[in-house]
Amino acid sequence: MSLIIAFVLGLVGSLFMMYIAWQHNPQQEFHTENLIHWNNLIPIGLSWFIAVSGAIFAFTFILFSTLKFLNLALKRK
Repeated sequence: MSLIIAFVLGLVGSLFMMYIAWQHNPQQEFHTENLIHWNNLIPIGLSWFIAVSGAIFAFTFILFSTLKFLNLALKRK
């Protein structure tokens, strides 16, 4: 479950950052009138995907593990 949540939120975050890079393009680094410069745009999306999905995965994994542990501890009493 943590992996699915991390993948979806990482994808949303990376697409959002790629959109921002697309909009903020004063030196035409990411696109010109008829050409998309994927070699500059993909690393932005990939780096944000790794950062966001890694952080969300760690957070949700710890959260779900803690909740599972607390649930087991409460059942024992």
